Amino acid sequence: MNKTRFLELLRKQKALNAENRSLYEVKKSEDSELTSYRIVLQKQICYQNRSQYIDLIKKCLNGGINCYAFQWDFFEIYQNNLKTFDKFIKKVSRYGIDGEMNFHTDLKIENFFSLVDDNLLPMCEFLDDDLSEESFYHELEQVYSEMLKYTESTSVIKNDSEVLKFVMIFFTVVTCLAYSVLNPSIFNLLWQSTNIIKI
Repeated sequence: MNKTRFLELLRKQKALNAENRSLYEVKKSEDSELTSYRIVLQKQICYQNRSQYIDLIKKCLNGGINCYAFQWDFFEIYQNNLKTFDKFIKKVSRYGIDGEMNFHTDLKIENFFSLVDDNLLPMCEFLDDDLSEESFYHELEQVYSEMLKYTESTSVIKNDSEVLKFVMIFFTVVTCLAYSVLNPSIFNLLWQSTNIIKI
């Protein structure tokens, strides 16, 4: 994403709006370019707040809330993301682009946004009309399964007890390998010498 170009188009649009004109009327290609940049940012904000969507789905599937409460809470998160986006655009337009601002997209961001915009959003919009509660929960489980792929990666070794367990297993494996390779009498000699050193 070209940050300089994005800022240039954003400010051009702001100036035209002040004259009651639009970038689309003046130059459609530039309006399309600016729109593509805006979409990148919307997707990124959605991905950054992915835990909110995932936690909400989990709460619903666990029976903490029903599908209609989920619908309400989903739209609240969705609207808050849009508000965050609008505030960000105003900030960039006024103060420029901060060096710490991150503009990028990749496959995981694209895929997660698609789960929200192409799956959850229609599900919540059509819950009262064409989508039954049973179908809603079924589709929600499928979306949740996909979204779990985008949770924060966790280490296989999570705490001190697991570290100790890992070390013990590793030592056992190494010991067994050594014992199978070395002559048992030599292995016993090495073991005894180790104990003598400890004493």
